[in-house]
Amino acid sequence: MYQMSTVRKVVLSFGIIMIGAIWSIELWRKIHLDQLSVTVSEKLSKDKIRIDLGFFDPDAASDEVLIKRGLPMVVFINGKARDFEANSIENDFLIVYDNKYYTIVRHIVPSAMFVRTAHRHMYNVDLNEVGGKIHLTFDVDGIEGVIIEKDLESVVNASDNLWGVRKQRDVF
Repeated sequence: MYQMSTVRKVVLSFGIIMIGAIWSIELWRKIHLDQLSVTVSEKLSKDKIRIDLGFFDPDAASDEVLIKRGLPMVVFINGKARDFEANSIENDFLIVYDNKYYTIVRHIVPSAMFVRTAHRHMYNVDLNEVGGKIHLTFDVDGIEGVIIEKDLESVVNASDNLWGVRKQRDVF
């Protein structure tokens, strides 16, 4: 009768533990991480899109600093989505196309205030060229779902914009 050496037993046990750990991590990712889907019209390219996730100060003077620094977590770049969790109550997404156009959208997740892990969402980002402008449809599927539509603004005008919208000038 064949007896396994202690070294082989340890190696086999380690292999079984590693397979279980990898399976557990993949299962955890499917349960706990948010998903991101990006689509574009045929005139646009996914490879030119960068999407950052973080928090943008609503009291900022303009979008200029935001465009220069971005937000802390890149969740889409080079045509590929990265794993992420949008666990804050306020989740800001900076969407940049070809380093020339941008917008920022905020997704409010009230459940993040009450539970340790917020409900998961599917973030659908769709960019289309409409009338010479790039139009965003930001469609969030999930318990705190929302649909936001807006045009991207020129990066050149970021110092005159706030939250991707031209700032109103006070007239006295």
